[in-house]
Amino acid sequence: MLGALAAIVAGFLGAVHPLFDTLSHFRLHLSVLLAALAALWSLRCSRLPAFLFTLAGFAGAALSAPGLPLGGLAVQPVGGERVYRLFVMNLLWNNPVPQSVIALIDETDPDILFLTEYYALWRGRIGALETRYPHSYHCAEWRESGGSIVLSRLPILTGGDYCGDYASLGLTTIAIEGRSVAAGVVHLRWPWPASGPRQIDAFTPRLEALGANAIIAGDFNATTWSHALRRFARAGGLTITSGIGPTWGPSLSLGDFTLQWPPRLGLPIDNAMAKGAVRIVGARALAGAGSDHLPLLIEFVVRD
Repeated sequence: MLGALAAIVAGFLGAVHPLFDTLSHFRLHLSVLLAALAALWSLRCSRLPAFLFTLAGFAGAALSAPGLPLGGLAVQPVGGERVYRLFVMNLLWNNPVPQSVIALIDETDPDILFLTEYYALWRGRIGALETRYPHSYHCAEWRESGGSIVLSRLPILTGGDYCGDYASLGLTTIAIEGRSVAAGVVHLRWPWPASGPRQIDAFTPRLEALGANAIIAGDFNATTWSHALRRFARAGGLTITSGIGPTWGPSLSLGDFTLQWPPRLGLPIDNAMAKGAVRIVGARALAGAGSDHLPLLIEFVVRD
């Protein structure tokens, strides 16, 4: 219990060191574990310490609420507004069932696609969508992990594109209802021991130069409540979308057998954020399609 409590508390020190921010990713799971251990403790030992540990567990879980699929969004569409659909997915470069992804895109019929780990396997299949999505922006591949791509039915404006190192952030501009909207697809690394914080350092000036309207989404490898995500949003003046829920679970391959932690019981590291006239009115994780990440369907309107 003391170890779980110490890890939960350390997770609030993400601004001090990225190690603590990585610990914060497991805040919800550690909080549930702490409360369960406290319940067991109360069966045999003093109930007052057990009660205090239980309160700490519930507090940790409550502070993880933005990453849970709870409640609706504050902004709702009004009559006559067009609701745009954005499909967001880490494809997984070696996805064993790419046809499932294409079927899901057909089913959801989005206006815009943000796809990461876009690698050689995907070129022919995604290329088949070009007649439906004639406008595209490609943030180039990085070795086997692939790059990022934006596909859109709406016009993509030339100039002002940006592609961060290792396809960490791909930015382009989409014309929507007479407005220029910055569209960003994200594939960050973990805060620690990877180089996520250095990637954010590198493109912070670009985020600070975003226009008035933007929508950014993707695989942040950072939970909805993490310091890394808040720092990213703060640099761009963006508002993080709550309520998407867990989207990723680790996997372990043993020969031909893969042991997969259920993504819906995993970490909420696929996120979305927006600013200006872009108002997100719906955000949810979809059924799995061969990747270790669940796809997202983001619905938004454009209004003053």
